[in-house]
Amino acid sequence: MATTLSEFLHEKAAKEAPRRQRSLEVIAEWRAAVEALIDQMKAWIGEADPQGSLETALSEETLKEESLGAYKVPKLEIYGFTRVVSVVPKARYTVATAQLPYMTAPQRALGRVDLMDAVSQFMLLRFRGESGDLWMLDDVRRQPRPFGRAEFEAALMSMLQ
Repeated sequence: MATTLSEFLHEKAAKEAPRRQRSLEVIAEWRAAVEALIDQMKAWIGEADPQGSLETALSEETLKEESLGAYKVPKLEIYGFTRVVSVVPKARYTVATAQLPYMTAPQRALGRVDLMDAVSQFMLLRFRGESGDLWMLDDVRRQPRPFGRAEFEAALMSMLQ
């Protein structure tokens, strides 16, 4: 049993090292998935808006999850026509589930990112697909469905009106 703060910190760090290493790996993998999603959204915006009506700004959001601690992930803001739409990661570990197109039972999501403005919110739920990440759009009005360019554009248009 440690009798000084120094001893306590040394013992605690040694005990927590394997768990912390696993957390760092999960965070790095989650960050990479969020970065890829944001990059895809920015590419869709660039293709749809060659005249530059929309502006984007990348920043970081600090998340706090019990099993991972505090960490930073990228966040995207889209500005246009006096509106602001945010792409905000909410959690790597989530209780959200969705029925994937090729599965018979609902699956637990491997992360959640919200696409939102001051009034509307769309949840993007991440799953492992047959060829990489599969994002599902959940807008509470309809069943979750695969998220692609058409769904992104429709959600963005609804929030920029």
